[in-house]
Amino acid sequence: MSQHPPIVVDSCSSPQPSEAIPAGLYLLQVDADGHPSFRFVTERLLAMLDLPREVVLADARTVFQRVHPEDYPAFLALNQQVFTAPRPFLWEGRVVVRGVTRWWRLESLPRPLQDGRMLWEGVAIDITDAKELEAARRVGEARFERLLHFAPVPLGNLDRVHRTRFYNALFTKTYGYSESDLPDEQRWWELAYPDLAYRRQMRGRWDAALAALAAGDPSQLPFDAEVTCKNGKRRAVEIHYAVLDDGFLGAFVDVTERRRAQRRERAVQAILRDILNDQLSEDILVDPAWAPYRELAARAGLRTCWSEPVLAKDGEVLATFALYAGQPRTPRAREIAQIAGAASLAGLAIERARARGPGPAQRLRGGGARHLPDVLTPITHLSMLHFFGYSQPTPGPIPRSRAPPGH
Repeated sequence: MSQHPPIVVDSCSSPQPSEAIPAGLYLLQVDADGHPSFRFVTERLLAMLDLPREVVLADARTVFQRVHPEDYPAFLALNQQVFTAPRPFLWEGRVVVRGVTRWWRLESLPRPLQDGRMLWEGVAIDITDAKELEAARRVGEARFERLLHFAPVPLGNLDRVHRTRFYNALFTKTYGYSESDLPDEQRWWELAYPDLAYRRQMRGRWDAALAALAAGDPSQLPFDAEVTCKNGKRRAVEIHYAVLDDGFLGAFVDVTERRRAQRRERAVQAILRDILNDQLSEDILVDPAWAPYRELAARAGLRTCWSEPVLAKDGEVLATFALYAGQPRTPRAREIAQIAGAASLAGLAIERARARGPGPAQRLRGGGARHLPDVLTPITHLSMLHFFGYSQPTPGPIPRSRAPPGH
């Protein structure tokens, strides 16, 4: 053991600046033979160690033995390395004091002394709170990533330099690409948009959308694109984008079926509006609009068709309401008003059914607008004929594939 007297601080004088530092300070002397001994320790470090000063100054091993058994071999090896070839010392690890495990950070710098001795001026900082916060953050991130992995939306996550962190299970199921297929954003552009001209177009739009977002304008997102899947099929996709603290998160919503349904809906609306431009057929046998259906109407004994669109409040065509007669005739003003009233009542009934949730009105949208839904059962063809004074119902329903104008 070294015979050099320890450096002491006069406890009767005013507090030393070192004692005001929220960390433990120390001077560790290492002799030429590699034997360490503490020459000075602050009161804060003694409190952190829960050891008396005389014990620490007498034997440095009492301090070293506070290191957690699992961390001790690496701690000892690091000390031996820096004692042999002096350089700045930095260690983070666990210590155990009175059965309680804490995390410490030790830093020290070497200062050569006479006779080959080395004085290490060091600081010990309790970093337990920071380590616990870091561990909690890692647990939270792992839980978050698990949730994202099984989320019911195709998701992808990139780091700050646009390298892939993950693509979740639904992304791979929907588009076919896995993380190994898409190591970074650039590969996504190449595979999702194989046509060079289209890729350049999409890249220009994407860069413009991100520039607008950075300027506080999110109006260009979500980003609409046609994506080529791994199997070669194309899908209409809405790409939603979010900037995270450590990267970027994208949601790739497949809207292919929604877009198809919208196109079908627009086509149906256009057809219905075209049909409804001529709502009254005074004589089916001479009306040009009925030319493709005259034979069918003749077999059914129909000569007159009066129809009225069933409209939603926003003007959407929900269905048509039609009345037939076996003789040519023109409706009177009162009858036209009654037909309009019945169509308005039908529209209210359909919208009310829609508001209650999926049901007959939804089946109406899925199957076309030619047949009134079950919700209109009280307004049957037969009862409306009687309501308007007609005694002969039509011979039967007209096949949907051959529905004439007015339906």
